[in-house]
Order: sequence, then structure tokens, then C-alpha cells
Amino acid sequence: MHVYFYYQNQLPDLSSWQISAVMLLGSLLNIVAVYLASKIGKKYAALKIFPILVLLTGVTYLLSYFGTPLIYILVYLISNALYALFQPIFDNDLQERLPSEVRATMLSVYSMMFSLSMIVFFPLTGWLIDNLGFVVAFLYLGFFLVMISLLLAIFLGKMAKRMDDKVIP
Repeated sequence: MHVYFYYQNQLPDLSSWQISAVMLLGSLLNIVAVYLASKIGKKYAALKIFPILVLLTGVTYLLSYFGTPLIYILVYLISNALYALFQPIFDNDLQERLPSEVRATMLSVYSMMFSLSMIVFFPLTGWLIDNLGFVVAFLYLGFFLVMISLLLAIFLGKMAKRMDDKVIP
């Protein structure tokens, strides 16, 4: 939620109804992304898609360099849609791989870990924006995501291969 606040600060010329329209458009794009996820998830595992989506998110954040309201809106819409695209694919993969007797517990642990990570990442992102400015913070985050996506592609690619070869149950 804090990102909405920072985005609204970057778009002072938009009225509240225009901000609402952007958020509505974001919701519609998320619906399209979830639909696409149902198609993509049938062909590709989350481990193979994740590095690509991290790379695309990083490149999207790098667009902040241009610093125009339209770019900020696009960064918001694209990054949210990419997350909405990945989440169902990951959830379905997780449910398929977990035995039914531990599924509920593991999904609860996953949900709790996500919430705990947000306790760290939301304030950290806010601190970066407050101390470096919106554009510089998003440029750093974008560079970080682009660099980490390369490592993820290698590491998760090997893990996906081992899972496909049934080395990992």
C-alpha cells in the first residue's frame, strides 16, 4: 500500500478521480494477467518464469529514469500486472508439488513468510525513496532486479532441471 502513497506524490497534477481511474485500470490489467497466467502456467513452471518476470520488473523500474507522470503510471501498471501474472502460476506449482497432508500448513507458512518479508521490504523501500528520491530509488531497485534476475536464471534453471529429473521430490 505504501507504494500507492509514493506514486500519488509523484502525480500531483492528477485529481483523485484520475488516480482512482489509474488504479481501476490496474485492476483490469491484473485480471488480464491472471487470465494469461492460467494459459502460461500450463506450459511453464514458476521456476522458469520467475527470472524473466524479475528482469521485466527491473527494466520497468528503470523506466523511472524518464520521470514523467505517464512513465510513473506505466511503471505502476506494468509492475502490478507482472506480479499478478506470476502469483497464480507460483501458487498452482506449489500446490501441485506439496503432498495433500502438508499442503495447508505449508501454504500458511508461505503466506506468513510473505507477510514477514513485507514488514522488511515496505519500510526499506520507503526509506530508500525518502532518502534517495523516487527516481534514484527505483533506478537502484531496477538495477538490483536486473542483476539478480541473471543469478536467478542460473540458480532456478538448475533447480528446475533437477526437479524435472526427479532428483528433488
